[in-house]
Amino acid sequence: MPENQYHIKNEALNPMVSIIILNWNTTEITAELLRSIKSNLSYSNVEVIVVDNGSKEDPSKYFRSIFGELKIILNPVNYGFSLQGAILVWKQRAAITFSF
Repeated sequence: MPENQYHIKNEALNPMVSIIILNWNTTEITAELLRSIKSNLSYSNVEVIVVDNGSKEDPSKYFRSIFGELKIILNPVNYGFSLQGAILVWKQRAAITFSF
């Protein structure tokens, strides 16, 4: 079987899932969510994206110490849940998306 056909078939059986978490001055709540995802996640084809909407403090190091590999986007201002969520869902790579 040609390599590209296997890749397409494999993605169909194991689609990419994006978990998008919006944070704004809720570092501990977001940290608890990351802990829960990490301890309960058994699916391997996942990207976790945390978007910080202009929090008072940069939570990047703290979140990475809890979860490890994740994408963090630091916005200089709060774009709001609706606008930021719509932008991220439009840009994400996954076939399935969960937003928090």
